[in-house]
Amino acid sequence: MANSENMKVSYYLSNGTDESIKRVINLLDEDARNEEYILTKIDQHRMEKDKSIYSRLLKILTHLDFENDESEKIWNEIMENRANMAKAIDRPISFRVALLDYFMYINKKLENPKIIEIRLYYETEKLVMVDDLTGLYNKRYYESATKREISQAMRYRRSMAVVMMDVDDFKKINDVFGHQTGDWVLKKLGDIMNRMTRSEDSACRVGGEEFVLILPEGYHKTAKIVAEKIRVEFNNIIIGDQNLSLSGGIAVYPDDGDTIDELVKIADKNLYTAKWNGKNRIISNVDDKRAEIRFPVQWRFSLHHKEDVSTVVTNDISLGGISFDSIKSIFPDEEIVVKMGDELNPELKGMEIRLKVQWVKKDGKRNNHYTIGGEFINLPKDYKLALTRLLYDNQV
Repeated sequence: MANSENMKVSYYLSNGTDESIKRVINLLDEDARNEEYILTKIDQHRMEKDKSIYSRLLKILTHLDFENDESEKIWNEIMENRANMAKAIDRPISFRVALLDYFMYINKKLENPKIIEIRLYYETEKLVMVDDLTGLYNKRYYESATKREISQAMRYRRSMAVVMMDVDDFKKINDVFGHQTGDWVLKKLGDIMNRMTRSEDSACRVGGEEFVLILPEGYHKTAKIVAEKIRVEFNNIIIGDQNLSLSGGIAVYPDDGDTIDELVKIADKNLYTAKWNGKNRIISNVDDKRAEIRFPVQWRFSLHHKEDVSTVVTNDISLGGISFDSIKSIFPDEEIVVKMGDELNPELKGMEIRLKVQWVKKDGKRNNHYTIGGEFINLPKDYKLALTRLLYDNQV
């Protein structure tokens, strides 16, 4: 399609001069590669007495103007031509091919044919829905893409993941370093998200520091992998003496909900849990770690990792796990053993607890220092009762 045609489509989409044109573009875009589905939807519009559907459709595909009655007659003739062509060559024919043949040889309206590839409209729509700062899609595109992807996920019975992400302490970044630095941070995140996602994925900026990933055929595990790659690379960026970080929440169709509203609600809940549990992490319903309240207490314990034993102090503790600082870098998913024994809390003395490392964050201020979060593995009932008593009853 010529540049002038791209500009015309962009004008339709960005200026809202013809909402009916936009609706037809959305119809064509909903499942762009499935022509039979598109034709069924067109027939449904006509059955619902949408008399202008054919004139709008022909306007988009050929840039020719027809009255409603004439356009319906022409469309029926195009469909008849399609059937005749398919019979003649004994194979299915695209309605666009039949349309081109019709206007060039039967109803000769096109001297310089400009039959438009539906997918090209889809790509053009993206161009006018890009956030200038980050290069990601904007909220308007996000709203249309979620509707399209959930519709296809339902129709073809396949999964779909939504990942909500938010830059941690972004207001502080703006306050301390200025809005120009804040914009730089958002742009860097946009660059990372664009690099870490597939062409069929949609990475969107939906608010100031709020971002969403839409992952067709995404599952909990695959969504977590993508989100973690983004989180880790973003966490390696240092401003001043602090590493940048972000938090994320995942929801998957159909496991977590049947509608976009339900998925967004679950993803938002998991994002909130990630923020509440220390930030700089990604949470989904299948691995929602340490959703319990965390208490900022400093208890000493000995850490047993492989052949090494060291004494560390907790940053916080809950009934689900602990976080602590260490000079050792332990990999996520490794199992470690901690032996509690703080003289201020005799009820803990002698407790030997297994932990599975969930996340590791490098300390931006000190070299070779890490903050580690671990989940309790099969915490014995008496240990859990003792922790409950100490954390909740005594409100340490």
